Amino acid sequence: MAAASDSQEFSGLSAFIDLLGEQIDGSGYSGQYWEGVAFATPIKTLRRASILLRGDLPTAAEKSAITSGGEAELRSTIRGLMAGDGFHEFLTRGANDRILTDKLIGGFEAVDIGPRFPIANVRRYEANVAADGEGEPRDDTWIRHWEMGMGGGPVELIAYVIEEERNYQEVVTADYLMVNYMTNQLLNGGASFDDEDPAVFKPGQNNGQIIKDEEFSEECSEFGCIIRSHSPFIDYPQAGVLNTHAFLARYPSTETNRNRARARWTYLHFLGVDIEKSAERTTDPDALADTNNPTLNNPACTSCHALHDPVAGTFQNYGNQGIYRDQYGGLDALPDTYKHPQNYDENADPSEYLYGDTWFRDMRTPGFEGQLAPDPSNSLQWLGSVMSADARFATAAVKFWWPSLMGAQVLEAPASVNDKDFSVRLAAFEAQNDFIESLGEQFAAGIEGGAPYNGKDLITAMISSNWFRADRVETPDVSDRLVAELGTGRLLTPEELERKSQSLLGWKWNTSEYPGSFDNEYSHLGDVYNIYYGGIDSNGIVDRSSALTALMANVAEKHALEMACGAVMVDFERPDGERLLFNGISASTTPGLEARGEFDVEAASAETAETYSISGNITAGEKTIT
Repeated sequence: MAAASDSQEFSGLSAFIDLLGEQIDGSGYSGQYWEGVAFATPIKTLRRASILLRGDLPTAAEKSAITSGGEAELRSTIRGLMAGDGFHEFLTRGANDRILTDKLIGGFEAVDIGPRFPIANVRRYEANVAADGEGEPRDDTWIRHWEMGMGGGPVELIAYVIEEERNYQEVVTADYLMVNYMTNQLLNGGASFDDEDPAVFKPGQNNGQIIKDEEFSEECSEFGCIIRSHSPFIDYPQAGVLNTHAFLARYPSTETNRNRARARWTYLHFLGVDIEKSAERTTDPDALADTNNPTLNNPACTSCHALHDPVAGTFQNYGNQGIYRDQYGGLDALPDTYKHPQNYDENADPSEYLYGDTWFRDMRTPGFEGQLAPDPSNSLQWLGSVMSADARFATAAVKFWWPSLMGAQVLEAPASVNDKDFSVRLAAFEAQNDFIESLGEQFAAGIEGGAPYNGKDLITAMISSNWFRADRVETPDVSDRLVAELGTGRLLTPEELERKSQSLLGWKWNTSEYPGSFDNEYSHLGDVYNIYYGGIDSNGIVDRSSALTALMANVAEKHALEMACGAVMVDFERPDGERLLFNGISASTTPGLEARGEFDVEAASAETAETYSISGNITAGEKTIT
């Protein structure tokens, strides 16, 4: 029965609704998310973009184009930044921040030089024989370069697709892999190299891998084992990043996990779907006690596994460590504990396995969201093709590059309406999600008339957006309303800071040659203090610091002090009048009032004032890109 308007129930309900209204409207959010926010000028936007994408400051010509053309020239000028070593480093670093395959640069089981790669096996054996005969230590530099090539392949593929303006769908559909000079040799990759730089990659093929079957034979001696015969090299079914050796090994499987981890990360990285958050985990003791294949039969589990397990099945040809059909004969990658369980437990039930199977019969058929993989021999290639055609692939690309450009993770929808700032967080999430969805649609169709799935166009659009260019608030209530970090609040990574200071001064902080490393270099920010300054190791530390800590401040101060001496000496080497900071200052100048008068900050070049921020200086401690 409805309550009368003069009843106590109606009065209570009315008061409750009024309170809700105050909670919703108390944020000051009026429906226009960016109301009251000022945005960076084209020149400031260009400067920030140049530091991020290229690692240096914009040229005079680039600034001039913006000064004369304004907003109309901004996009084309930003797009012009996307070339050279600095942009390549931005891409590989950003890609690794997501897929974390740099953990494996130093080698991993799937690329051990053993019975899978005959060309490498013979080379190592012959090197052992030669070293013994000459009495010299064996040079294993080539092995380290092989491991670097195999470990760096996934991020290099992503960078290549964007740099060469290829269709971004090739990230998961490419029928090639990226090889350096050594992996090219040992895989018979078909690429051409001018030198032996392990950090240079080109597209090639895997024509150097075999399976271990009845045709395989090897001979062992004190120098190791050498392969004497083998069946033909396999036609490796390349599927972009998905079956690069490093990606498979970075997300290894187990006999019970059965490729589910690989499926989980594939969904997250390339469809933007976190399966672990897609449904609430049950705490019902009866459901948890179910032992009748719960992932296939228990409704408490199937809500996720019905989506998850078919994609896991498309990885059916790759063993726990990522080796293609690693079981004897190359028939499959199914563990022996599944095919012959009674060999390990005499009380085990007989296996459902039948000769010729390539996937578990007690799991769902390999496929993707209702579609079944037509051919078990190339199911991962098929997955890449259907997944890249899904609308979520394009929006996932926006989310993939968001942290590298914006310095923050993509926002998640608030979980509970009872949270104090629910309306604020919801407004931010909806505004950002609408932008990402819209940009994803444009990316798939072609941004501003460009080619579909063009990575450079996507990055240009993201940098040109409000989310990158938001600069400051102009009304008092905005700070309480916006929970997303504004575009200018961006902490430099150690690598970005190192490249920036190099572009300003001409050198990096304390570098030395380090033969055998990926970049042949060892530096303070790149190696010694990288983790201390908020970097990652792609292994145990996988999230970059988003705020300055006390330890980071100490590194920043040390960096500033040790770089400053050299910078002063270099500046004084320049003729007076051409210096960046010390015009009018001589070696005999004392720090008195008269000297202070001679040091005219206002007379310093505009570039110097902009770069050093005068009051903020060049230190690693600057919190934002100003």
